[in-house]
Amino acid sequence: MKFLLAFIFGLLLISQVSCRNDEDSELVKYVFTTFFQRNIDQFDNPVLTQMAKTFLKNEVLENKNSTITEQVMKLQQNVQGEGFSTNLCQQCQSFYNSILSLNLTKYGQELTHIIQFGCSILKIETPLICFGAVGEMAPSVLQGFANRYLNPLYVCPSLGMCPPYYHNLNVTAIAQNIIKDTPQVKRPTPTLKKTFKFLHMSDLHFDGLYLEGANAQCTVPDCCRVTSGKPNDESAKAGYWGYIGDCDIPFRTVEAAIRYIKNNLADEIDFIIWTGDNTNHYIWEQSYQSNTDQTTRIVDLLKSELPNINVFPITGNHESFPVNVYDYFGDHENKQNDIFATSWEQWIGKEAAEEYRQNGFYSSLITKYSQPLRIIAINTQAGNGQNWYLIQNPTDPKDQLKWLKNTLQQAELKNEKVFIIGHMPIGDTLEEWAQIYTALIQRYSNIIISQFYGHTHNEQIAVFRNLGTNEINNVMFITGSLTTYGGQNPSFKIFEADFETMLPINYTQYAMNLTYYNENKIRDINKVIFEKTYDFNSYYGYDDMSNFENIQDFLGKLRTDLNTQNKYHLVQDALANPTNLTQVTLGYYCDTFTTPAAQSICLGQPYKKDIVTELFGTWYSHNPDDMLFD
Repeated sequence: MKFLLAFIFGLLLISQVSCRNDEDSELVKYVFTTFFQRNIDQFDNPVLTQMAKTFLKNEVLENKNSTITEQVMKLQQNVQGEGFSTNLCQQCQSFYNSILSLNLTKYGQELTHIIQFGCSILKIETPLICFGAVGEMAPSVLQGFANRYLNPLYVCPSLGMCPPYYHNLNVTAIAQNIIKDTPQVKRPTPTLKKTFKFLHMSDLHFDGLYLEGANAQCTVPDCCRVTSGKPNDESAKAGYWGYIGDCDIPFRTVEAAIRYIKNNLADEIDFIIWTGDNTNHYIWEQSYQSNTDQTTRIVDLLKSELPNINVFPITGNHESFPVNVYDYFGDHENKQNDIFATSWEQWIGKEAAEEYRQNGFYSSLITKYSQPLRIIAINTQAGNGQNWYLIQNPTDPKDQLKWLKNTLQQAELKNEKVFIIGHMPIGDTLEEWAQIYTALIQRYSNIIISQFYGHTHNEQIAVFRNLGTNEINNVMFITGSLTTYGGQNPSFKIFEADFETMLPINYTQYAMNLTYYNENKIRDINKVIFEKTYDFNSYYGYDDMSNFENIQDFLGKLRTDLNTQNKYHLVQDALANPTNLTQVTLGYYCDTFTTPAAQSICLGQPYKKDIVTELFGTWYSHNPDDMLFD
């Protein structure tokens, strides 16, 4: 639940303060015991419940030798009444302000060491990973937690000691308010008189320390380095071009892909969409500089090999350092944003680059088609449930969704069409963020043509449905990865779109048969071929991917038809693991929904936030009636 860390952190503070033997120690005990007495039944974990009960028993309920002062006794009498005590509220706020004024870095370091040691002793991971990853993550976790759950304006009302200052927002009502003005516009039909093509690549994840012949089946989450040791047999050897499994690819495989595009596809495509995640998966030994350098190295390669093709990039969750955490409340991201904005400016334009520099997201306009086409690049770190900075406040970080609404509103007024690009599919983001994003897609489905995302490393689609009717209003195409990490062949997609309506009518997957090139010792990047593995229309038996009736038919088959599921399963990893399913599973179909709650309900399971997601809480505001997007 949301106060798990408050409980743990409270115990730590009590242990630190109680040694002073003064009134502060009694107030510390009082604050936390009052909360637990009131809320103990809300713990849904029996271990946590027992811990809280034991704490109460030892500290207050049966401690006859307690030295609680007369002042605290009076406060306790006040809080047991129906009203709020001004004195009590001031005492609580003073206490938490004093806590925030302490050197929390010291306590944070002690807690970090405890977690690192526990992770190692319990063999959750190797000591190297425990000490590296926990050491990287702890500051953002503790900062986010302290700024939320030690904030007197937030925690004192939660403890029943002050009137509410912040109020949980009704996100469902906000979503309904967004869609109330949705125009009833018939989806256009492609003319097919003329088409254009563009390429989508994602999750390149290369490893600059990849070593051919190294152990590809090591004991840590990423392998194929000299530190991975020697393989036990030939099947565990890292190949020249990569290894299908728990290894990222060498940079030469990225070079081979870009060279193939240059030699065979550059004349066909108008632009490239590049949706992030460029670093390796050795997250426990990364740095801010190394993560930044991996992206700029790919930028330099693209500019060198494809100088006449514009690229529209956006970052993923791995560009950040540490992984997943993106600071929307400080200046931690400024340097990387500035570097990326500068390197992307020749592609996305000066105005868009400045927008990215300031905010981490942008929009850019293409004017060569029958109508202006706006590319909107979303930073999904704002909805990432592992971005610990968001514990502080998950409510529309950096006002990105508000910016998205305003940008879409202006695009509608200017008769523009829109492609939205991003990294994490919306069903993988926090529920409240996903709800609002989904509502915005419905409201502006008259101008949003399609969406293009990555992150999963698999070929997938996600389908946006109208609230209440489940009628399809938009499709998100999720492309497979160039990295082999997770068990895929390197791949990318080329879309063909109608020139008049800009609707994508088909796409083709291109993939490298990694095993073939490794086994045949082909080492010339000019000889590497990314073969057509399938195109959507031919593979699934349709004539136009933009027709929502065809998408609805496909979804029906994906839900109940084993043959369709096997086809979908086969191309998800670009033919790397040609095995057949033996029975229908709901998972493939339910993954097409665009909020965590909708996915759970599809699986027949009531939606319930896990204990980590509870830490982020729901959206909140000082104004209980705040609709945010009015």
